Amino acid sequence: MSHTSAPATDSWIPLGWALNDYWQHLDGPQPQAPASMHVFMEDGERLPLPASTFFRPIEELPEAESLALDLCRGRVLDLGAGAGTHSLLLQDRDLEVVAVDICPPAIEIMQHRGVRQTRLADHLDLADDDELSGTIDTLLLMMNGIGLVGEIAGLAALFTTAQRLLRPGGQILCDSTDLRAIDDSREQERMRMRQEMGLYRGETRQRLAYRGLVGEPFGWLYLDPEMLVWHAERWGWRCQILFQSDDGSYLARLVESD
Repeated sequence: MSHTSAPATDSWIPLGWALNDYWQHLDGPQPQAPASMHVFMEDGERLPLPASTFFRPIEELPEAESLALDLCRGRVLDLGAGAGTHSLLLQDRDLEVVAVDICPPAIEIMQHRGVRQTRLADHLDLADDDELSGTIDTLLLMMNGIGLVGEIAGLAALFTTAQRLLRPGGQILCDSTDLRAIDDSREQERMRMRQEMGLYRGETRQRLAYRGLVGEPFGWLYLDPEMLVWHAERWGWRCQILFQSDDGSYLARLVESD
């Protein structure tokens, strides 16, 4: 993948470059400096995001992610699969996995790493995928995976897509973070700022940056457990919070109401 292309107009190009550089570092004969992105928040704060996060071995996964993998069953759709870490671990457990991501280099890397079934798609496109419709037992959304809906209003489309994809008795396993639990003054101030703008406190706007390239802003939702339960019930799902840590991260399981 060349780094000589024109400036990005896409939110995920910096992610693709960073994943590609890190993959070449792992796969190449000559060691290279590990790739690290940055996330720019609404107030300009820059937070590091090492590309290695997307290639973690199982022993380095957070407890919520490890538990989610243990609860996967049947045919799994790994939505926002990144570099394929969760998909590969599930394949090793003899589960059939379809890995979906919107970032083309991520798809290429997953294929090189051995993920057998991949889709380059936005989650909104999957509701019209007749090949996947009604064939999925577990819809998996990890690494603050519920965030890909962008904002509260995006939950409706996700639940509609899940209804189309899942077999009867199927489940959604997703994680998120309750920002109220984060002991950081700047994050607390950002939450107040969002609420003053009429937004939900976890409706963030972010930009990814890597090696001088800054992507377009995108929405990423951090949803506290009570709000997830409320919205799930509103759209006909039962939500159980399976795990919650002191830092606010948690794992939820959703099934359609009878």
